[in-house]
Amino acid sequence: MFFKQLTKRERILSYLAVLVLSSFFAYTYVIEPVREYLQNLNQQIMIKELRAKKNLKILAKKERVLKEYEKVAERWKGKGSLEEEMTDTLKEIESQARETGLNIIDIKPQLPEVLPPGHYRELFIIVESECKIGCLIEFMYKISASSQALRINKLRLKAKGGDRLFLEGEMVISRII
Repeated sequence: MFFKQLTKRERILSYLAVLVLSSFFAYTYVIEPVREYLQNLNQQIMIKELRAKKNLKILAKKERVLKEYEKVAERWKGKGSLEEEMTDTLKEIESQARETGLNIIDIKPQLPEVLPPGHYRELFIIVESECKIGCLIEFMYKISASSQALRINKLRLKAKGGDRLFLEGEMVISRII
């Protein structure tokens, strides 16, 4: 009724106004939220695709990592009783000392603390020695490169007599069994 009283021009303008307002509300409350939702969904898909690619790369490396683990596990695995392990470690230290010219003054093995089965234990050996600095460096290198995974935890050195190149010292060598 109200529209019947309007002129043709006013009716067209009112239809256009209604059309513009409805378009504005449709865009603001329907189209834009749907567009944002789809854009957010695309971002989530891209993130999940990237994660999937990364996980596939990791899975591709699985065999190589397992082979490396087998090698390392074999190296760290104990081969006998505690006494046998201690004996093997002492033999290794003594043979490396002979090879490098390190004079062992005293060697004291320390018993590891008692742990439940399945846990790793650490053997400690205190070595008192004397040698030239070159021999000591070579000994330290050979110990760290040992097949028994030996490690020097502590090293205390002092010059012996008036010669600065001749050292006497104490080192704590450890091995995980």
